[in-house]
Amino acid sequence: MAIRRTKGEILDETGNPVFVKRRVQTLPVVFSPAEEELYRAVTAYVAEGYNLAQAQKNKAAGFLMVLFQKRMVSSVEAIRKSLERRLQALVRLREEGGPSPEISAEEARKLDEYLADPDSLSDAERERLEQWLETLPVHARIDLEIAKLQELCATAHKIQVDTKAETLLRFLEDLLRQCEEKVLVFTEYRDTLHYVERLVRERGWNCAVIHGEMPITARRASQREFEKTGTPILLPTDAAG
Repeated sequence: MAIRRTKGEILDETGNPVFVKRRVQTLPVVFSPAEEELYRAVTAYVAEGYNLAQAQKNKAAGFLMVLFQKRMVSSVEAIRKSLERRLQALVRLREEGGPSPEISAEEARKLDEYLADPDSLSDAERERLEQWLETLPVHARIDLEIAKLQELCATAHKIQVDTKAETLLRFLEDLLRQCEEKVLVFTEYRDTLHYVERLVRERGWNCAVIHGEMPITARRASQREFEKTGTPILLPTDAAG
């Protein structure tokens, strides 16, 4: 028999909660006109690609389209990097005139696991597979998708300020001004993590990072750095869970 309890249900011998009550505060983010334009363009691109993948019964390509939508709402930097990587991969594929990139048996197994449950893979494995997915052609005519990706990349490069990142930075400024708190800012994608790291360091804050490509010794070093008085912020992906 297995009994599962949430943290809120765990009490000490006197009947008081063991864990501090969780308080959730949502910070609203309103896209700028440029961000709204990119969001609409990416959504249209994703919808078209997803419908094509469904018609082809191509689960991997369909999942790729969902991935692009997720990266769009992670950060402008994350979707920009994905669009650029995909554009470069398709241009290279067109120039070489060869077949679609092949995947090993081990990678195929991991891909099946990923499609069934993305959380079944490690942070590093999931990121490597997602970057491989970004190279898969969806359209029968690669030229059409390359042209569309060039438009999307141009739209993404016009955005000078990421509203979501600016909202986060204002929140951190208020928090760190009021008290000496330790703050963890989780991101799903490493592109977003490194973008936020750059912004945080530009503000003069020390921070540590943890992600799936780091060896365990480096992760422990980052944890020790975060424990120091002068390092208020840790930027981790799910690898730090």
